[in-house]
Amino acid sequence: MMLDYKEIETYKKIRILQYESENGYRADLGTKRTKLVDTVEEARELIDFYHSPPYNWDK
Repeated sequence: MMLDYKEIETYKKIRILQYESENGYRADLGTKRTKLVDTVEEARELIDFYHSPPYNWDK
């Protein structure tokens, strides 16, 4: 089953999405690392965390 989503923006090369069946937003970090948050700002903070040392999960 494919869920419909709307791409809200791209922040630091990562898409912020809103799925039709959810009330929040998701940063497209990969299936197991995606977390539902309430606002676009929280999604940006999650992406900033994703890019910060010692994590740098994109490296």
